[in-house]
Formats: sequence, structure tokens, C-alpha cells
Amino acid sequence: MHNEIRPSPGRASRWIPRAVDAHLVIPSQANWQILRGGRSNRLWRVRWRDQDIVIKIAAGAKRGNPLFPNLPESEYEAMQRLAPHGLAPEPIACLKTAAGMILAYRHVRGIAGRVSPTEAALTLRKLHDHHAWGWVSRVIPSGSGAIAAHARAMLASCPSPQARRLLSLAPSGLVPPTRRIALLHGDPVPANLVAGEEGTKLIDWQCPAAGDPCEDIAIHLSPAMQALYGHRPLRPREKQAFLAAYGDPEITARYRRLAPFFHWRMAAYCLWKFVRGAREYGSAMRLEIAMLGRIRA
Repeated sequence: MHNEIRPSPGRASRWIPRAVDAHLVIPSQANWQILRGGRSNRLWRVRWRDQDIVIKIAAGAKRGNPLFPNLPESEYEAMQRLAPHGLAPEPIACLKTAAGMILAYRHVRGIAGRVSPTEAALTLRKLHDHHAWGWVSRVIPSGSGAIAAHARAMLASCPSPQARRLLSLAPSGLVPPTRRIALLHGDPVPANLVAGEEGTKLIDWQCPAAGDPCEDIAIHLSPAMQALYGHRPLRPREKQAFLAAYGDPEITARYRRLAPFFHWRMAAYCLWKFVRGAREYGSAMRLEIAMLGRIRA
């Protein structure tokens, strides 16, 4: 359900309750706590009595991101479909406002970013085995050719000297498109996996998609994504534990063949972010380049 709400001036906590009032009345004495860690949206945790919810403003939904688009309506639908299966938070409302789309959902109790590689793999495998993906609006082309084309498209909008360096590192080989399309989270970085009493759930469904399961695997194993969310890159034995726990030799073998292309594309994405002012992506890019070198050694 979407309602048009125009915020009055002042702090967000003064007008956001008006936007969600039709669905869940938030009393004035509720405690509003800013949640940090997200890179695209503004989030608050709101608590009162026995209620504990998250309010999320997808303020950046209109700004295109070539790898992680911000799709709040798809995020809401993902939660509606996957919360009953223990894979997503319980949704409350999706509201259209002048400040952006607002999502309200139940806070997931647990620890974010502390999930082991084995548990992360089991959670992603459970998602990828969930066959109902026809509702998603985003389908990601697969295969080495599509991944390389995606990287080149990002590099085309970057300064020439930096782009040329990455273009010189382009991997070779051919891996055909997948025959196995799966429902993808699209952004399964460590911070988006929450270990709780009811098992591990995926949060922040801002860019669900359908495509090659290797897409999610590559993002989770990316040294850049691990570092950007406060972790060190996974050690080789941790990556092996992840791939073993995923439990599908065909998919994990395919991932290994595609890994050079995924690392190269992530390096291109990091450069794309870096030249747009996200300075922390410079070191993240170097991690991907180093990984690409180790794979080739």
C-alpha cells in the first residue's frame, strides 16, 4: 500500500510517524535510534513497549547504481514473500513520500555481520533453492561475457588512465550463461546476514534479482565487500568452508571458473564509486586487484 505524505520541516522523527500512522501508530514517547552501516539509505530503529521496528527511507532510490540498485518496492515484496520462510524481516508498510519511499518492518533480533562462512553459505543455498522468483523486476544476465560487459560499461564512465589500467587486467576465457536461474538477494554482504534465535536471516533486500546463484556467492566472498563492512577478507580456508557448506558442486565449480570475472567487475565497481567521491573504495579496489593476481598466479 502506498500513501503520499509530504513531510513538515524538522527532525525526521517528527514526520515519519505520520507516514506510518495508517499502519502502526508510533507514540510520541517511542525511542528513535539511528542505525548506521547502510550505504544507500537512512534507517532508524524505533522501540516502545513490546514493539521493535525499523523505519527505512530509500532516499537514494533515484540515483542509479550499476551493481546495487535501490528498489524499495521490490524490497517490500521480497519481505512479503520470504518472511514466512525465515529468510527476511516481517514487513509492515511501504509508503510513498516526498522524501522518498519509506519501508517499515519488524526489527530482526540477532547479531549482524557475525555469521560464519558456513552459516552464510547455508542461508544463501536455502534462498537459491526457493524456486519462486518470477515476481522480481530485475534479471541479471549471466556468463563471463555478460559480467565482462558490465565491468566495461562501468569503466567507460571512469577517467581514462584509471580505466585503462583495469582494462589491461581483463580476464580471458569463456563461461556460458547459466541454465539454473535462482532468486538472488543481490547484496549478501556480511552486514546483511543476521544470526538470531530463529536462525540466520537476510536483511536489506534493496536489490533482489533473478540470475546465476554465483552472483550472490561472488558478492559475499568479495574481499572488497568484506572490508567495506568492517571485516578482513576471508582466508582461503574460510572460502573453502563456505563453498563446501553451500553443498552444490556444480554451482561452486562454476563460481571458481567465473571468479576472475567477478573480481575484475568488483574492481571496476570500486573504481566507479571511488571517482564519485567514495574514497574508501580505493583500498577496496586494490583488494580485488590483488585477489585477481593471486588467482592468476
